[in-house]
Amino acid sequence: RLVTKGVTEIKKEKSFFSVHTGDGHSEHARAVIVAGGKLPRPLGVVGEKEFLNRGVTYCAWCDGPLFAGKDVAIIGGGNSALDAALNIERTVKSIVMINVTPELTGDPIMIDKITSAHHIRVLNDTEVVKINGEKFVESVTLQNHKEKSPSDIAVEGVFIEVGSLPATDY
Repeated sequence: RLVTKGVTEIKKEKSFFSVHTGDGHSEHARAVIVAGGKLPRPLGVVGEKEFLNRGVTYCAWCDGPLFAGKDVAIIGGGNSALDAALNIERTVKSIVMINVTPELTGDPIMIDKITSAHHIRVLNDTEVVKINGEKFVESVTLQNHKEKSPSDIAVEGVFIEVGSLPATDY
């Protein structure tokens, strides 16, 4: 049964568990498995929600093949972003990595692989301020911390790889 309002209580009875849900139902079982997970950390910029699944994605492993032969941006500078870039580098046409910190912060061996790839460009000290397009992503507006005015870069995909938040609610 699909639970739409979450679990409100789990009680151990004599030989079973009683699980109560927010929609007033209860289930009985001999075992309860609590499976946590993670949620992607959002950027919180204009265009992120509007272009979700229309060029904005949080999983290079899942959605990378959809961007074969295209120019894409990967947002982030840690291991998640570096891993995403290395995963899709042979599939896409080019990658621009947009990193808000002064340097990439991932493992040195991964950074070496990124910097030696001819079709991956890294923009440090830069943040995305907007994701643009009509029906699908067409570009991102960037602000370099050392420059006064923002600039646009044409991309057809945006992979947001800035970490995740724990999903521990029932």
